Amino acid sequence: MGVAFEMPIFIFLLAKLNVITARVLIRHWRYAILVIAVSASLITPTPDPVNMLIVMLPLLVLYVISIGLAAIARRGATTPAMLDPDGK
Repeated sequence: MGVAFEMPIFIFLLAKLNVITARVLIRHWRYAILVIAVSASLITPTPDPVNMLIVMLPLLVLYVISIGLAAIARRGATTPAMLDPDGK
């Protein structure tokens, strides 16, 4: 769980290196929620949904923070990112 708190920094670095943009993260939010739900179910020791939700909510907040940091990192960038096929 502690490694997940490094996600915003990792996304910020990827955005600075022109790999990803905030637009790509927003476009693929459904996949992100699915990955977060599966990882939360693997992290929690019990199978009940309350504990899974307790783990899932901070991960979702970290994802939203990552989107904001990616937008900050790409502010003023003129070259398109590698994972953004639109390149806008």
